[in-house]
Amino acid sequence: MPRHLQKKQTVKFFTYDPDDKECSLFNPDKPAFVMKSGTLTDEWRVIQERCDDCCYAPKHMSCSCCGMKEVASIRHKCENVGDGRSHCLDVCIAHGDCAYSQDTWVESSNNGRDGVQKLTTKLPVWNDDLRSLVLDFAGRRVSPSSKNFQLALDGNPDYVVCQHAKIGPHKFGLDFRYPMTAVQAFSIALTGVIWDK
Repeated sequence: MPRHLQKKQTVKFFTYDPDDKECSLFNPDKPAFVMKSGTLTDEWRVIQERCDDCCYAPKHMSCSCCGMKEVASIRHKCENVGDGRSHCLDVCIAHGDCAYSQDTWVESSNNGRDGVQKLTTKLPVWNDDLRSLVLDFAGRRVSPSSKNFQLALDGNPDYVVCQHAKIGPHKFGLDFRYPMTAVQAFSIALTGVIWDK
């Protein structure tokens, strides 16, 4: 369950209901993941508060993440497509047993082989008949929304890893597959709530 702290532009993810005070496993000071934004909310980082590798290792053998591990970096931008404007994302996600610094996101040239996978927005196309941007969601019935997006592997726009689309009034569908995790997919979708309707 996520909990948003607006002044700090932070979202905390708990694996247990933070309102269930009787749950012995819940600790309000120790969320499983924390998502933080930059000053303009166009850049977000998702951090796993307790690295799985460090958790069970002796202190002198912990990995370079010092107990915390960045699992996603999300950057927003806009691009002109035909007569329209599209919200776009550049996303880097960690998979496997990787630990890295923020510089790794940009410098990584061996996409996926170092445990970091770069994803980019699959751009919609301009449809002159509809006078709108359109994007194929492969069989899903989708309503128009600026929050609709698809993320594909960088360099392979046909391999969609994640898609988020409006499927009804106040309802959105979120589909994702390997190498993305549920926390990464949900975090990316949450960053789009600031986009226009």
